[in-house]
Amino acid sequence: MYKYVQRMRELFDLLEDRLSRDVFLARIQCDIEPSLTNISKISDLCRGIPDRKNHAAEWKNMIYKLNQKDEKIVLYGTAVQGHSVAENILREGMDFYAFVSRGAERFQNGLLGKPVMTPDWLFENKKCYVIIASSGDNYNQIRENLLHHDYPEERLLPCYRESLIRADRDQYFVFPDLIKDGAFVDGGCFDGQNSIDFCGFKGKSQTVFAFEPDAAKIALCEANMKKAGLSDYRLMEAGLSDAAKTADFMENSSGGSYILSEWNIESRGKRTREIQTVRVDDVVGKHTVGMIKMDIEGSELSALHGAERTIVRDQPFLAISVYHKPGDVLAIMDYCQRINPGYHFALRHHGEFCYETAMYASMDSFPVTGT
Repeated sequence: MYKYVQRMRELFDLLEDRLSRDVFLARIQCDIEPSLTNISKISDLCRGIPDRKNHAAEWKNMIYKLNQKDEKIVLYGTAVQGHSVAENILREGMDFYAFVSRGAERFQNGLLGKPVMTPDWLFENKKCYVIIASSGDNYNQIRENLLHHDYPEERLLPCYRESLIRADRDQYFVFPDLIKDGAFVDGGCFDGQNSIDFCGFKGKSQTVFAFEPDAAKIALCEANMKKAGLSDYRLMEAGLSDAAKTADFMENSSGGSYILSEWNIESRGKRTREIQTVRVDDVVGKHTVGMIKMDIEGSELSALHGAERTIVRDQPFLAISVYHKPGDVLAIMDYCQRINPGYHFALRHHGEFCYETAMYASMDSFPVTGT
């Protein structure tokens, strides 16, 4: 046990500024206990919005006041997000009345001790308050459906993630002076904007290797890259991993698609399909890599294993998401430091709630920031 604490302390000491260390501690605390209180702590460290409201605290206060009035609160959605919202409410000593789900018949025994009702039941009980717990592409659809059935808009409470924002449009590029010359590896390129931003810093003639297993995004990436004037890019419809293989993939048209693994296998659903994964080392070959960015929904550590040769050889600047799985901030920092002991590290939190924490690694020192 002592060696784990010692290693955590060593990683903490590698962080070169106060803000990074505050994010490190808040990230671990949130990973251990993702309560609204701890979510608020890491949300407070969100970079670049000194005057923004604390949405997590406001959301908690809203639920508390409705509980005090004995109002019936309903969570719409039983998937991962809805389940997480429900657990947070109960963990904070607050309560809600029921879930609503189009698949209510699958929950004959309820969920988390609460009944699961159909949307038709909700349409007949329009005095309930509804928290739209679903996110992404489901949110607008659910809201529009409720309003279409004359559900009172004033009784629709904010989605738990409705206020989630990217605080920094320059996320991944908050340390532009530390980005090295060479090719850009864009893991999870989504719409191609990060690749475009990189070439904005380094020149449009830069080589880009962009990876996106979501089939719906490939054409969009292609169009955006061409429009931005990028010429030397390789766009691959594949996921990143530690081996070239097939994997089960859960698609979400609005983002957040992910490879199924041991930690998220329970979310297997109708949108699951088989994809091909590749290793960064195999794709970039002899190209010198200047920066690797990864935001791939929990597959970052595996993908970094597949980039080990490139990282050891080129010592590129790294911008890696470390919030998808509990403990990723420790595991990813530990791995990167072990394969390249010369790395310096920084952490920044870029979004509301507990989302969008990124680790940065550079062969040069980071600027010291106290706040």
